Amino acid sequence: IFKMNELVPLICDVHVMRLFYTFVNTSWRMDLIDDADRKRFIKAGLTEAANTTACTKSTATFKLCLKKAQADSLITEFEGLELDREAEVTHTSHSRFIKDMWA
Repeated sequence: IFKMNELVPLICDVHVMRLFYTFVNTSWRMDLIDDADRKRFIKAGLTEAANTTACTKSTATFKLCLKKAQADSLITEFEGLELDREAEVTHTSHSRFIKDMWA
């Protein structure tokens, strides 16, 4: 369990989050972690990914990960909306328009 905690800060984009999601769910299916840990790790991973989602394809992929986490009952709808907003803010702050304004 402690090793999974160490992986969360390494989620540098949503594509790594997809791998992490698979790893956590595989560990859960193998009874290596319980449901509470599964939810905690996925929420932590999504929170980390929300702060690294910068391009359009990453944003779309992140939204798919959010839908999957909600469908698996790992996050609430409210948590999903919060994370989605965080990803949108990150995406917007990395846009060319914003970068050109401050250049």
